[in-house]
Amino acid sequence: MRTTTGKTTKARRAGTTAAAFAAAALLLTACGGNDTGGTDAARKVDSQAGPLPGDQADPSASEEGGKDPSAPASPGGDASSTPSGKESTGGGGGSKTGGGTATIDPGSDAKPAASTQCHTSELSVRLGDNHPGAGQENFALVLTNTSSRTCTVYGYPGLAFVNDAGEQVTVDPERAPGTKERVSLTPGKSAWSPLTFSNPRATGVTTVTPAAIRLTPPDERDYLKAAWKGGPVSNTGKASVPRVGPFTAGTGE
Repeated sequence: MRTTTGKTTKARRAGTTAAAFAAAALLLTACGGNDTGGTDAARKVDSQAGPLPGDQADPSASEEGGKDPSAPASPGGDASSTPSGKESTGGGGGSKTGGGTATIDPGSDAKPAASTQCHTSELSVRLGDNHPGAGQENFALVLTNTSSRTCTVYGYPGLAFVNDAGEQVTVDPERAPGTKERVSLTPGKSAWSPLTFSNPRATGVTTVTPAAIRLTPPDERDYLKAAWKGGPVSNTGKASVPRVGPFTAGTGE
């Protein structure tokens, strides 16, 4: 007798993934308006630095790792740190790190203490597979705790699409409003941020195909780098502008 347990599990996993991205895409699309440049509700993501000041857990906390000397002094300013940038060897594939024990602490408005914050040097990044639907391209930006301690992630990532030379090739992504949650990551566990945009072929905008993404974890200045396998991206602010949401527990898959 043949068993269907494996097929059933795979189907359930696919259904869970589709549901997660459908919810994320619905939220980002609803918050982002009709995709013609955004609305007052949408905020630009600082593409080369950490999130905007609203995510700061402790503006006076010292930062780990080097900083670009040209970085503005204001919290959450635009600053990339090439010497400290860390590249991920994983692309769209890679192992699926479970987020089962990554917990969301009670009280979604509570910010993590500076001492528990995950630093760039303690994390790895990978780009999840595309889960397209309803004219939207949907990806998971996955951070995994590679350190030996439990640390927390809170808020939005900084994000830039770059070419082989490390130069930004698209407009800054937009930050969609969403509930920021304090995500506690035990070693090996993950948090993910939804990245979504309308299919550029459907909107007719000019495009570029990035070589990689640079992702800066919340409240950090140093970035992580991963290969971009998602195809063409809009290089104008007129339509199909990428939008990112806040981190939540798991991998989005």
